[in-house]
Amino acid sequence: MKKKQNIDWTNILIKISKDIEKYPPSILAKKHGITRTNFGSLCKRFPKLMEINKNLHKNYLNDEKAFNYTRYLVTDILKLKVNEKLPRLLPKASKMFFGPYNSIIVYARKKIKKDSFWKNFSATSYLVCGAFSEKFLPYQFEKGNNFKYFDSKINIFKALLEVFKLKNNINLEKDDIDSEVKYSMIMDRRGTFSDPNLKLYGIQRRFWSKTFSTKKLNDVRIALTEYLQLNSLKTRDSTKKIINTLRKNNIKTTECAVCGETRRLEYHHIINIQHSHVLSEEDDINDHKNLIPLCIYHHDDAKNINLNSYYKKNGFEGIKNTLIKRLKRI
Repeated sequence: MKKKQNIDWTNILIKISKDIEKYPPSILAKKHGITRTNFGSLCKRFPKLMEINKNLHKNYLNDEKAFNYTRYLVTDILKLKVNEKLPRLLPKASKMFFGPYNSIIVYARKKIKKDSFWKNFSATSYLVCGAFSEKFLPYQFEKGNNFKYFDSKINIFKALLEVFKLKNNINLEKDDIDSEVKYSMIMDRRGTFSDPNLKLYGIQRRFWSKTFSTKKLNDVRIALTEYLQLNSLKTRDSTKKIINTLRKNNIKTTECAVCGETRRLEYHHIINIQHSHVLSEEDDINDHKNLIPLCIYHHDDAKNINLNSYYKKNGFEGIKNTLIKRLKRI
């Protein structure tokens, strides 16, 4: 007859108790190689463990435990990489928070209902943002059909500032940075506030275009500079207005000033908007002397030519011809 094996229940409980804050009890038992039968026996010997296992969402769960459990679920069970693509790769809550994890999503849903900010977002976003602090923002996660948080311009501004801080570790509202530098960073169309970046962080075109009544992301960037009171710098006139300014001063608007190309024209500010602080009080950033029509190729080259020093010595006088000469040498 096979001799009955003696099990050191106290030692098993000690092992489990060390990680009880990280994993749900049944998951923890599996992690330590405890069979379902032995886990059942363990719960009978230690009623407190059974109570925790059955009533996670009622008495035992708090934010710290819920976040710890979620972290283990994402990295060890779902085996997902923790990077900026994670929010889009997560399964739906019903499939993600299965079995012993169901109590966690129930806990989170109850928690966010009482919070004026988090009630706008999903319980999944609450748990994942908490599990991986300072890595994600709630805007990155799937939004419900009744999502209205971005109907407010102020909320979009706040979201943009959070995205900038997450990506650059810079608080545009509080950090002591020169206002001209802040302005340049915000207005950089290939920077943090580019369309692909904002889409990645859940601030899609369908939201900001509706709230700001515009199809141009640049309008949103300008609005953010005004919100931060950085609008001491000059702003760019609309393309239509620029064309009218050039025509009024008998300047051709239908061909590139360098090569004569007539297709895909753009209108370049020789002293660009970001450097408008170098202008004297008498000069306007949108003055016809500072504007020049260019094809897309010469416009790309012109963006890399800085004539601030020339302007400081000569003003706008001759600046257009100087730019054209430099472009022809490239």
